Amino acid sequence: MENRPFYYTKGNYFMKMLPEIKKYFNPKYIIQFGIVLPFYVPFKDNTNLTYKLNNNELAHFHFSAITSKDKIYSGAYIEEEFVIENKISRVEMTFITKNSLPESIIQEDDKNDSLTDIFESLLRKLNIVIDSYRIKQQDYDIYNITKEMLDPTILYRVCDGKRFKEINTGLFILHSNKLDKHRDTLLPMDTSTIMDFIDVLDNEINPFTYSIKLKLESQREFKIGDFRNSVITIQTSIESFLSNLYKVFLIDEGIEKGEATKKARDIRFKNLVTHQIEYRIGGDFDLEKSNTVISKWWSNTYLMRNNIVHDGYSPNFTETQSALHSGLDIYPYIVDLLSDTEVASKYPNLVEYIITR
Repeated sequence: MENRPFYYTKGNYFMKMLPEIKKYFNPKYIIQFGIVLPFYVPFKDNTNLTYKLNNNELAHFHFSAITSKDKIYSGAYIEEEFVIENKISRVEMTFITKNSLPESIIQEDDKNDSLTDIFESLLRKLNIVIDSYRIKQQDYDIYNITKEMLDPTILYRVCDGKRFKEINTGLFILHSNKLDKHRDTLLPMDTSTIMDFIDVLDNEINPFTYSIKLKLESQREFKIGDFRNSVITIQTSIESFLSNLYKVFLIDEGIEKGEATKKARDIRFKNLVTHQIEYRIGGDFDLEKSNTVISKWWSNTYLMRNNIVHDGYSPNFTETQSALHSGLDIYPYIVDLLSDTEVASKYPNLVEYIITR
């Protein structure tokens, strides 16, 4: 079998792709990226889709199937692995332009922002193709792709669009997710602390563990590129944290647990944030102020979550990072306020319950 990094050779470029391009314009340059999806989109092998980006640029997608060998383990101490074969999709994404390219792309630059922009524009259009397929075919096993879901490095090449002469080729670095999974072995004292905490979880003693688990989940979702869910999850974590905080306040103030739970469930969230918490622990919970921990969380995280849930907004990397970090900052801010001696003496349960990390 012929081994080559890209599907398109000079011959099939002139025979298959160029006639499609010329329906729109004469190409000056093409840039290609080869990516392997984590799932299979069942287009027939060698399906080609050409997508107009604007009057000067096109996206072209070539789909083919790859056989993926997945290992299954039984859990035996001495393991004999079992291999099953599945299909996954390779997509050759091509950016086509009749304009000139930035010199940095021609000269090869590992930190090339222009190349990143082109790759992300192709990925956005590929996600529209994926959405169209999954909605029309009602396939719930596939999903939108971000670069964090792909392998850390991919091949790219730049070619002259008229003669198909290769100008530049190399590896394009997307992320380092699969390269940073090293974990140091726990010390005995760390293992002991973990074992001690098991009873707390098993007996549901601490009301804040759910919010902390959600906080960790939102960080994992961000790392793998699941941006929408990362924002939704961190905001859910904070709402759970603040609601349970209010409930513990009420219990320590002498209100019966069932009634405290009802009050925490029924209170308007904005009232809880702007009045009930500040009234008890101090701090600055004015949502209208700029550049405070609370106002940044409200504008970057809470409102972004609403845009996602109510309007179907899809945040990008930077927006998600801002929403996540603004949400994470809530925890140490409130813990610092709770650490005040007077506050701690008034609400003794919080000293036992609050998990700072």
